Amino acid sequence: MQVLFLQDVKGIAKKGDIKNVKEGYFKNLLAPKKLAVLATKGIEKQAKKMQESRVIQNERLSAEAKEAQAKLDGLKIELNYKANGETLYGSVKEQDIEKAVLDAAKVKLNKDNIKGAEHIKTTGDHDLEINLADGIKATVKLTVKAE
Repeated sequence: MQVLFLQDVKGIAKKGDIKNVKEGYFKNLLAPKKLAVLATKGIEKQAKKMQESRVIQNERLSAEAKEAQAKLDGLKIELNYKANGETLYGSVKEQDIEKAVLDAAKVKLNKDNIKGAEHIKTTGDHDLEINLADGIKATVKLTVKAE
């Protein structure tokens, strides 16, 4: 059965897509959560509008991500943590990186954007990869110092 997706469903479809799904999947999951509706002839116009708005939104997000990339590439931030020699008591938290980036470059991130921060448990210099959008990444230099 063909359905129009009203919201993104990870791994299945994006908002505005018309896809074939099994009847049970639609009746038991998609319809009750209002993730999709049955695709009729009149609904195709609505699907086209949803896809056009998604393209416009993706272009806007891409432009914002490129601006943020220009601000973040090569940015150097410094954090202080309690340590025993070179080993930290705990590890670097994504929230601390988010706050430091916001203070330094005025770019708001969330923890899903930051790769590799949860494994930093030593003092010194570390390179962080920031995923801003699909295919748009920035590298931030993090220096961790002992208090």
